[in-house]
Amino acid sequence: MSLDSIDSRPIVCYGEILYDVFPDKKLIGGAPFNVAQRIHSLNYPSILVSRVGNDSDGKQALSFLQKQKIPVDFIQQDKNHPTGRVEVTLDKGNPIYHILKHVAWDYIECSNDLNHLVSKSKALIFGSLSSRCPQSRQTLSKLIPLAKNNVFDVNLRDPYYDQPLIKDLIEKTNFLKCNDFELEILCRYYSITFRELKSQMKELINKTNLEHICVTLGSSGAILYFNQRFYSDDGFPVKVVDTVGAGDSFLGTLIHGLYTHSGTQPQQVLEKANAIGAIVASKSGANPTIDQNEINQLIDCRTQ
Repeated sequence: MSLDSIDSRPIVCYGEILYDVFPDKKLIGGAPFNVAQRIHSLNYPSILVSRVGNDSDGKQALSFLQKQKIPVDFIQQDKNHPTGRVEVTLDKGNPIYHILKHVAWDYIECSNDLNHLVSKSKALIFGSLSSRCPQSRQTLSKLIPLAKNNVFDVNLRDPYYDQPLIKDLIEKTNFLKCNDFELEILCRYYSITFRELKSQMKELINKTNLEHICVTLGSSGAILYFNQRFYSDDGFPVKVVDTVGAGDSFLGTLIHGLYTHSGTQPQQVLEKANAIGAIVASKSGANPTIDQNEINQLIDCRTQ
């Protein structure tokens, strides 16, 4: 793939590609992969930067991506470390993760081609988990200054984060996405004492280099602060099957709408992102196929 042949500036998703291993099945996943796949499903070029092992899981992952027509040019292959795996159990639909250590995506290497890709991108999306090991963290640190827009999905996973790491990543980015629980942790990190959520968001903006923040509220929707204005959406009631990947699809839809569609109103983007996140939660797996009719029906039901 020639980067100069890409018609639109791609959205780059950096970090883990792995297999979510459930009691009864094994599914390809990882937050960056889920975000990239959702953006791809919206007919916009997304490129995943990650690393897999030279093993059967790694070969299956590459084959899956190729069948989905998602570029694999920036999926590195590692001869010394296995492809990532996460053991997933569900507690009332909520996922509990056991993330295996010292796997391929902990060792993503930098390169001139990768630098060029990120400098050409519309946005670089990354989470905290990809920085749990020095090699991938160093690579990310080199890429962040090259991106036009940096999107940090806080996505805290015990025990792979601490205050210095999170504050360092926040100081390097301009768009932050977190959930309400993660916002409480950030407020402690920055000594923010306001109780009202919008006040907390504004104070976090004031104390950092952030320009935009989105806070998800589970079944209650989300609040977005974008270009100095607040937008809110109450979300959509659905029967939850599992929430794996729902937040990733929300983020992919949100960033796609905000950064690739000039003239689209943030309120409409937020509504669509919540609708897609709700539909994902109503189905099994992180990346179910969703057609526009499903989205329209869910939104129309609320307006009737």
